[in-house]
Amino acid sequence: MIRDTESFSKMDPYCIIALLGDDKSHKTRTHQGGGKTPRWGDEFEIKVTNMSKELRFSVFDEDVTSSDKIGYVVLKYGALCFNNGINDWFNIFYENRLSGQIYLETRYSGPIL
Repeated sequence: MIRDTESFSKMDPYCIIALLGDDKSHKTRTHQGGGKTPRWGDEFEIKVTNMSKELRFSVFDEDVTSSDKIGYVVLKYGALCFNNGINDWFNIFYENRLSGQIYLETRYSGPIL
């Protein structure tokens, strides 16, 4: 991560994965003290019903009273299913400025695209 929301300690990042236009979302565990290099390793199963739908990956820093947004990226389902899954880095942005990167690994087990 480039963006750091903490002045005196390390950030405690977590990620929310939300299907745009739907109420469904998944939240990773919070990486306490993860700072600018958090690791989650959480796994979620998401049913793909439309390859043109989009997922938003939003990264936050957990604080006692609220959470600060670090950045986000929006990707189409199709991009995550291509070649039966991806292993790649994606830029995340905050207020239209690069705030870091997030590494995503996906596996697609539906019909071959």
